[in-house]
Amino acid sequence: MRIKMSDSILAGLLAAALMGIAAVVVFGIQHGFEAGIGWFVFLFPGVLIAGPVSDHLKIGNPAVEKFTFRSLLFAISFLFYFAICFLSVRVYRFTRRS
Repeated sequence: MRIKMSDSILAGLLAAALMGIAAVVVFGIQHGFEAGIGWFVFLFPGVLIAGPVSDHLKIGNPAVEKFTFRSLLFAISFLFYFAICFLSVRVYRFTRRS
């Protein structure tokens, strides 16, 4: 029996899985300093937007600034992975239909 899921739910599940894999690669595997930075920027592209935005906010409390940066980092990276997965699912279903 096939389970019918909408494209957005399937893309969300796939994006969450990809975020988990990226977190294991970045934080679970020991890298050198330069290699760790490279993997971090490559697998979490939200850092390119979260850094300047969290610096612009300048809340004042270091704990809140760290929370803001991490929240933006994971939210933007999740949206990036969601967009890739959603487009992939749509292309797969479109090619499968024809």
